[in-house]
Amino acid sequence: MNRQQTLEAIAYMALLLEPGGSFVVPIRGETRSAEDAIAEIAAAIERQARHGGDVVPNLATPDEIAMCAVAGRVLIERTPLGF
Repeated sequence: MNRQQTLEAIAYMALLLEPGGSFVVPIRGETRSAEDAIAEIAAAIERQARHGGDVVPNLATPDEIAMCAVAGRVLIERTPLGF
């Protein structure tokens, strides 16, 4: 699997999260790499949401996905309902 395929798979997993659900993606490199990874994942989430919104029920919207870098990992979470 190449980098782009990996990003698309991570984005799809993020959009399939249940409200309040989360997962962690390990990254290599420094803080800047984490910021770059978050930007790349966010772009992939936007692409996936445009293509899958009509196909998959209960798919998250990009606005419901929060990400942050923590200790060499990117934490991806779907906000709980009502937030």
